[in-house]
Amino acid sequence: MCRLEVDDLVSVCRDVADKIRELQGLPSMRTKVFERCGDVIWGIDLVAESLVIEYFRELGVGRLITEDRGLLVLRDGRSDVAVVDPLDGSTNYVLGIPACCVSVAYGRGSRLCDLDVGVVIGIYPRFEVWVVRGREVVVRGLRVVSSGCDVSIVSLYLEHGYELLVRKLGELLGSVKIRHLGCVALELLLVGLGSITLFIDLRNRLRLTDVAAPYVICRELGVQFVDVLGEDIGYVPLVENTRLRLVAGRVEIIKSVLPLIKGILRDYSSR
Repeated sequence: MCRLEVDDLVSVCRDVADKIRELQGLPSMRTKVFERCGDVIWGIDLVAESLVIEYFRELGVGRLITEDRGLLVLRDGRSDVAVVDPLDGSTNYVLGIPACCVSVAYGRGSRLCDLDVGVVIGIYPRFEVWVVRGREVVVRGLRVVSSGCDVSIVSLYLEHGYELLVRKLGELLGSVKIRHLGCVALELLLVGLGSITLFIDLRNRLRLTDVAAPYVICRELGVQFVDVLGEDIGYVPLVENTRLRLVAGRVEIIKSVLPLIKGILRDYSSR
């Protein structure tokens, strides 16, 4: 069975990012089309999805999983699959906030851990990060932070126990600052590159398309992606309706914060 090369995937993401930039000023791209499960779908989301489907159909990919249209079988007889977020951070894009990107993870198999290529291309800001499993991660336009400072940056999303968790994280990690970028792939990449210490999302709303490409990339950078039980999320099936809680960071930090997270979830589930 033939398969795509990383250069093919990088080229697709670059082209989609370029086209999305070109559409920035059109009012129709900023039109709210509908809402689903707390997510707003904008005109640009539908256009980006159509672009991605067209590109991957031309490339001959067997299966495609996208943010809004779910699982599509594009070519019978092929076992490869691409998991794509055509526009991560679409609300940022609509509002002119420079934090949005295109991402794709690719491979063969039925689980997240079977994917072996990850590509994330920035729309705003412009950056490129990609990897093939077992090779060096390519980083362009983002800075690798090799030495820490005396402040821990935490990307934190949760619906209950926010103040309590922030206080306990401060007790554990020292000085803590909370950041929300509204672009999950970028935030997770920054964990891998050392700018963000820890990513926590306990809302059970993250989709496979949000995390697939960063998972492949950050795994090569020594970052763990685990569920609230501490299990690597590589077991997650490649299906369209997957929703996740996620904790991402270095192994030693994950081990120290998981008991806090479990305690808060247990307290609120018993109320």
